[in-house]
Amino acid sequence: MRVDGFRLGWAAALWAASSAALLAHLPTITLTSNYVNIVVAPGGAAPVQTVQLGTNQHPYVWTAAVATTGGGEWLSVSPNRGAFSGNFEVTQLRISASSAGLPVGVYYGTITISAPATGTTPQADNTPQVIEVALSVTSSGQAAPGFAVTPASLALEGVRGTFRVESQTIQVRNAGGGSLNWSATATTDAGGNWLTLNPASGTNSSVLTATAAVASLATGSYSGRITFTAPGAANSTFVLPVTFLVRDPRPPELVLTPASVTFHATQGDPIPPSQPLVITNGGEGTLSWRVSAQTFSGGAWLTASPAAGTGRGVVILSAEAGGLGPGTYMGRITVAADGVQNSPVQVSVTLTVRRPQPFFARVGVVNAATFQPTPVAPGEIVSLFGSRLGPREGVAFT
Repeated sequence: MRVDGFRLGWAAALWAASSAALLAHLPTITLTSNYVNIVVAPGGAAPVQTVQLGTNQHPYVWTAAVATTGGGEWLSVSPNRGAFSGNFEVTQLRISASSAGLPVGVYYGTITISAPATGTTPQADNTPQVIEVALSVTSSGQAAPGFAVTPASLALEGVRGTFRVESQTIQVRNAGGGSLNWSATATTDAGGNWLTLNPASGTNSSVLTATAAVASLATGSYSGRITFTAPGAANSTFVLPVTFLVRDPRPPELVLTPASVTFHATQGDPIPPSQPLVITNGGEGTLSWRVSAQTFSGGAWLTASPAAGTGRGVVILSAEAGGLGPGTYMGRITVAADGVQNSPVQVSVTLTVRRPQPFFARVGVVNAATFQPTPVAPGEIVSLFGSRLGPREGVAFT
């Protein structure tokens, strides 16, 4: 009995979890197109158009309702109802128009796809979906203009307190015939007029930029919409939803490049070339930093400039090898910032001082009497010209 009870409890828990997951992820109606342009000659047969109706792997029952704004009942769709079982499924909607008795002109209609809740399936989360249909009865064979807007929605993100603007481009295209003269209006539900457009109107294919300004917005999610209108278009009104998430800034973080620095010098030679250390803010808050240099041997041969800064900065590291003998010397650069979690950050510095190498002049071996570069013979006295060929102070008879 204990085993059966365990099995029953496990099954009930699984059913509850499945039901919760189903309600948390509602089915979504997807259409390959939200508008259809049909062109037919007066008295001719209108071609059948198809639009695919799909599901996001959740079951739902759907219906399609047809409405026209003029010309009678010239629009139909088949099938006009159906159901999805929960797999990735697609149904072809066949959209037909009858031009019988219609004079030359443009006629408009809609097909509304709904998925109401039933006893076994929840309501789809974005119902209804509307397919706008334009029927052009014309001898020219030219369809009515129609909107094609990409993307279908915008999701922008900003950081509180930065006063930055976040932008995204929108492509508007005339998917039909004729001329599409459109205008766009931005509206917001809360937070003031944080959404703007440029340009706000155009003809046929155009690109506009939607900009969301953080300004003084508090942390939170803000919604708005861009409404496109075009008189005479198949889908004369197109609404593009916009979401603007304003979040708190990420804490500042010290990022140093490179992670280590090496200098090479020759004993007695000038200072080796300086090297840059780049300081950047890996977060989004205010970063005020300070730099210190430390050496472990050889005296204070390492310096850094500037010693402090804000935000991104370049610190110049210099090594003074004068007076140092051959060998390897170690040092360290420390960058610290108040209120930063990964402070301080250290960069190891190595200075290698090499012994000076002998150097012969281009014509460095010559006859000691004539100073001419003649071939050297046995027993000949020669003179050598170059640098670092012996001790700095000459030594005779050694």
